[in-house]
Amino acid sequence: TDQLYYLTYTFSGDLIYESINSNILKTDPPFTNQDQNTPGLTMALGNLGLSESGNCDYLAVRLNTKPANLVTVSPSFTSNSEEAILINDKTNCTNEKQIIGNCQQSPLSFNSSDWNQSQLLCIKGKDDSDIDGSQQITLAIESSSDDTNYKELNLSPKFDLTNTDNDYAGILLGSVQYMASQGKYVLPVQLRAKPSSTVTVQLANDTLQTIKDVFETSSINFNSNNWNDQQFFKLRTGVDLSAEVTLQAIGGDFNTTATTFINLRSDNSSAAAGYEFVYFKEEAERFTSDDGGVYAFRLKLRNQPTAPVYLKLKSDNSSIGNPNRTGITLDSTNWSLGEEIKVIGLDDKLNGNQPYQIQFYDASSTDPNYDSLLPQDIHLVNLDDDYRPSPLSSDTYEFDNTTTTSNSCKATGEISGDTSDFNISLPISVVKETDSPVATIKIALSQPIEGTVKLRVFSEDESEGYLIDEGNNSINFQDITFNESNAITYQDIKILGSPDWIDDGHQRFKIQISVLNTNIPGYFGKSASICLENKDDDKSGIEFNFGMSDENLLAT
Repeated sequence: TDQLYYLTYTFSGDLIYESINSNILKTDPPFTNQDQNTPGLTMALGNLGLSESGNCDYLAVRLNTKPANLVTVSPSFTSNSEEAILINDKTNCTNEKQIIGNCQQSPLSFNSSDWNQSQLLCIKGKDDSDIDGSQQITLAIESSSDDTNYKELNLSPKFDLTNTDNDYAGILLGSVQYMASQGKYVLPVQLRAKPSSTVTVQLANDTLQTIKDVFETSSINFNSNNWNDQQFFKLRTGVDLSAEVTLQAIGGDFNTTATTFINLRSDNSSAAAGYEFVYFKEEAERFTSDDGGVYAFRLKLRNQPTAPVYLKLKSDNSSIGNPNRTGITLDSTNWSLGEEIKVIGLDDKLNGNQPYQIQFYDASSTDPNYDSLLPQDIHLVNLDDDYRPSPLSSDTYEFDNTTTTSNSCKATGEISGDTSDFNISLPISVVKETDSPVATIKIALSQPIEGTVKLRVFSEDESEGYLIDEGNNSINFQDITFNESNAITYQDIKILGSPDWIDDGHQRFKIQISVLNTNIPGYFGKSASICLENKDDDKSGIEFNFGMSDENLLAT
């Protein structure tokens, strides 16, 4: 708020001047110091997207003005609060390296020393077993303080987030095995998500009679309580039959099918070693999408191995889609039902649908039947769309190089990092705490590209210098996108010096520029930093300037 103040003068060292009453030289009316700072919060959402698979987003927060007392900033979910949680450790996120700083404990606290330094609230999507689709969440922010400016601050903006669902209707079919205790062949089955009502699993209507005659169990029912409990179809013994079998699920929004291969032998011996896939969608529906769409399948063994089987897997094009795991182990505990693998589509910035494969490239086991035995590749398509991506689990696009290192600026104006990949122009490398000139960093890529490179820019020390937008408003970070049309065209990054009212000398700070996402392998993990200097204008002491007239002894 505006503050009133008076100037009074006293003198010493001269008897004539010491006799003057200082109140005579008291200004009237008083001076007014007009406050140009508006209390409030600067907030920016990372826009990384949430998912039930463990993707996190963040909200960067800082104060606009220096508070007189501690300010507490508290978040809350005003809709679908069961869909997300606040966390203070980003290592719990599958996309931890996209988060530009450290997650803070909620609620946030700001004081007169750190009020202008951003703190991060991190939000993680919660997983469930319901096929409920992507859920909208609203995040609201409140502040409290003994400082009247922040005590009842009206914070009308709310932040909308989406938690992407990772549950799909499907039947999990195990491998046929001979259960000696019952003297029967059995086919294990369970559901892969919680149904809304009773689901009946039975042979498909077009099943051949020769296969129907083998099944002693006609159907199995699942509900919301036992959906993930393994149940068994019992099959006749003393029969030789090798056939593909399709089962269908009816009810509970589970109108789906699953196919497996059964190999029955009249002597009740085991089937030959091999792999079987459980697909949750028809072949024509095996796709991911640019906006983070997920495709899931299971891989199982045909018979119980004598030792664990280790498999490694990868995508043949990691810029289009990636599996959520790099390897699986199948052993005596899980060989029949197998392990689930989820493939997440990425925003490849390419026109049209893009085919790719999930490849198994290494198999090892001390069981000689499975050692070096590889499953077939999975063929998928990543569907094109025009929406923002929701990266879920891929490390391809990780936003790395975000560690703030103290005293890492060696010289003002220094540009370090992957400098050959960027063209950076720095006309001004020194800003000031008061009446600062705008330091404009101009940046472009060093060469034309075919694809997209998205950069994220932020200040490593906002107490010395901060980013501003075109309207000269402070911002927590800036995203810059280059593509085929503007790769070598300069774009601007604007920085102002921060006042700190501390006589701490000139301070250097870094502007960090890192690749946030790209579909060009040569730009994965690239970054650069620019060293700027904030010129200190604070001096310890008291300064007076007088102009005196012998005639009227007026001070000016």
